[in-house]
Amino acid sequence: MKELHFICIDDWGRPVYKDQKGKIWMDVNLGKGTPYLHASSNNEIDGEPDYPISGEFTIVTPAPEESPHKFEYMMLSRLKSDCNYFLGYGGRNLNRLCEGSVQKHIEEMKQLWNGFPGDCKPEWLTMEELEKYEKEMLHGSGNIFIDGWSTLKTDN
Repeated sequence: MKELHFICIDDWGRPVYKDQKGKIWMDVNLGKGTPYLHASSNNEIDGEPDYPISGEFTIVTPAPEESPHKFEYMMLSRLKSDCNYFLGYGGRNLNRLCEGSVQKHIEEMKQLWNGFPGDCKPEWLTMEELEKYEKEMLHGSGNIFIDGWSTLKTDN
């Protein structure tokens, strides 16, 4: 019997497992319902699904449960990326923001952020950082920013 241990989620959202012989298996059901496992081509994590598993197997180490806030985290992350682009290589072009408005863009980000329960607030974006984005995007110096923040000191 194959004993499978979860190792990661691949770029296509498939849970990936490794058996006791080192063979890589991916769940083409994307972790929903009964696993439908296929060998990975070339036995690589980023390989394509190949032939289905045969024989009995047991999942010893299951994939972690997906967060019920997954979409909201993804959306907030995308909006943060848009802020970084707007402040950097986007040259403060409003067409790069949600509905072409800094106010509406930041409002959407705050609504998403406030919608997370207290213990689920993203560690990668605090409300203080969000307010810093808002201030710089609305009243900033116009300096070129990389990764969202200027390395230049301001007198604010």
